[in-house]
Amino acid sequence: EDRGHSNVQNREDRSLRVWATKQRNEFRFFRDGEKSSLTQDQITKLKSVEFEFYEADYKWDQMFEKLKAYYEIFGHSSVGSKEQTFLRLWSNRQRIEFRKVRDGVASKMTQSQIA
Repeated sequence: EDRGHSNVQNREDRSLRVWATKQRNEFRFFRDGEKSSLTQDQITKLKSVEFEFYEADYKWDQMFEKLKAYYEIFGHSSVGSKEQTFLRLWSNRQRIEFRKVRDGVASKMTQSQIA
């Protein structure tokens, strides 16, 4: 509650991180109609605290926010500084994934990420 999010990082509470990962896995089973230990009531409770069922989306949103901040400072999104290596690699990966979408090739990028 004191952090304002449900994306527990490895450096934080390890047992909570393991539990959150299990909830995400069980949610995927539940969503796909497979056997899951997660109930609808538990899913509702997790949603009430804005639990991130799709961790990859959460991480993508975080990096996008960093890219927006970079754009606000520098007026472009061509990240090139050594201090921003992770952001540069992430933005390059987004360009590659966008080209795949544009060319009709399977991509990890979603339509909501393009819009």
